[in-house]
Amino acid sequence: MHYRSTQKIEKLGDALKKLQEDNISAQCSNLLDSKFSGLSLELLKNQLKNVRAKNKKGQRYSDEVKKLAFTMHFYSPAAYEYLRSIFLLPHARSLRQWASSVQSEPGFFIDVMKELQNRVASGSINKDCALMLDAMHIRSRAMYNKSLDKYEGFINFGPDLDLGDANREVLATEALVFMLVGLTGRWKFPIGYFLINKIDADVQSHLVQIALNLSHEHGLLVHTITCDCTSVNPKTMALLGCQWLGPNPQSQLDVQLTNRREVHLVLDACHVLKLARNALAELKLMRDGDGNAIKWDHICLLNEIQRDEGLKFANKLGAKHTNFQQHKMKVNVAAQTLSSSIADAIEFLMDRGIPGFEDATGTVSFIRVVDRLFDFLNSRSRFSKGYKQPVSKNSLQFWAKVVETSVKYLKQLRGP
Repeated sequence: MHYRSTQKIEKLGDALKKLQEDNISAQCSNLLDSKFSGLSLELLKNQLKNVRAKNKKGQRYSDEVKKLAFTMHFYSPAAYEYLRSIFLLPHARSLRQWASSVQSEPGFFIDVMKELQNRVASGSINKDCALMLDAMHIRSRAMYNKSLDKYEGFINFGPDLDLGDANREVLATEALVFMLVGLTGRWKFPIGYFLINKIDADVQSHLVQIALNLSHEHGLLVHTITCDCTSVNPKTMALLGCQWLGPNPQSQLDVQLTNRREVHLVLDACHVLKLARNALAELKLMRDGDGNAIKWDHICLLNEIQRDEGLKFANKLGAKHTNFQQHKMKVNVAAQTLSSSIADAIEFLMDRGIPGFEDATGTVSFIRVVDRLFDFLNSRSRFSKGYKQPVSKNSLQFWAKVVETSVKYLKQLRGP
């Protein structure tokens, strides 16, 4: 009898304790609802719920908290670990496990296209966009995928293209990535990737057509295609009807291949800037339409003078700019080499009659034209001024004149 009474009292005590905890939780929840909202409220409720979990395996997270965790870990794993010391957030291993469950095999992502279609239909994003493609170098090796029970790392075009069994035994060296970027809204989505090893122009042009067709089928309006100037891309665009090389270049693709839509090619300004720097450094000497010399030695001599004097003429020119082989992929190095500050410094030395700069007029003009075009093509803010201001109704006439004179100047350039 005594044992039964003791058990009954313990059960009543546990029930009372649970009721008290539930009452406190309800009060806390009501207080949080009255003071917070949105993501802050979700994070605090997640903290309140998981702090009562008996062990870490019993912790659960809402979709909003998971999105926050993924975003924070993407931008800074170190900052995310610091946040985990304050809040109860998923471990990095959990994030990797959740991410690995997403279907991300090579090919175009139909789920992403459907999501974009839904967002366009709901009005959350604008349908006007640009298609971008670029090949990125990857480590060439085979790896075993335990979940799929197969080896990966070979050439793979997914279900979109079948090039035979022979290519499946060749290790991939690059990943060709396709991305859609909003023109009037701040959004970008990768829509597919392919594991390649020196892709052919015929194959790449076919993939571009598939990307354009998928975009059209899902309610997206592609206006431009952006790519760099690697050897395969000019051939690809030529197959698509864009003849951008020659005396009369045309940027528009063949409308028969673009769902009757007007699509234009826009070359990657950063890559073109590096090519301009590389061309001048390799040729050493070019001439403009007036016969003025454009010399790489002027830039090298400027660097030597600044090094010997121990001061700089308000520019960032250094040894890594004149000997850029180990920095040839860095856009900022090329931008700092062909910048208005370098043109100003060379012009100043020329006006002062410094030996070696007597014929620097052509170099100064070349650097200024390239710098202004890059600023124009790399414009990011509608509040920028000067040559960094974007194209608008008010600046259209100004930019039309600048582009026209710049194109005429560049067409007249020739080798030594």
